[in-house]
Amino acid sequence: MTADANDEERLTAYIQRALAGDRDAEDEVISQLLPTLRQRARAIRRGERHAPETDALVATAVRRALRRGTPPPINDTEHFVNLLGRQMRFAVVDEARRVQAQAPLTSVDDKPIATRQAIAKCINAVLDVVPGLVAGGADLTGNTGTKLDGQKQQS
Repeated sequence: MTADANDEERLTAYIQRALAGDRDAEDEVISQLLPTLRQRARAIRRGERHAPETDALVATAVRRALRRGTPPPINDTEHFVNLLGRQMRFAVVDEARRVQAQAPLTSVDDKPIATRQAIAKCINAVLDVVPGLVAGGADLTGNTGTKLDGQKQQS
């Protein structure tokens, strides 16, 4: 058996122990796989607006995989890294859902309205208390919701 095969076998054994709840084995697995897991997390985070930071994403994936009750069967290190990658993707989706759930609903009297209509209502609501308020848009004024009620339009 080669040194690489021995290392793979040893790491797979640590993964199995970590899945069984051995915290020392968990620490060893994380220290061995951290560069790979960070690289995977950075790739998953790329282009995601609401993804947790890289190390937080790695920590969440490890916590989900190692502390979820019945451990999944793991064939080898690559299988475990792929499992953690999947947990990272789930964490990104969960975070996006959490952020979306906290986003205010654009509505008036609990009836959804278009964003541009909500903007127009907000601008006009503060018109009397914000002296010198100027509003405008790159599109037609009425179409962007930036028209100030009772004010002269310029073009």
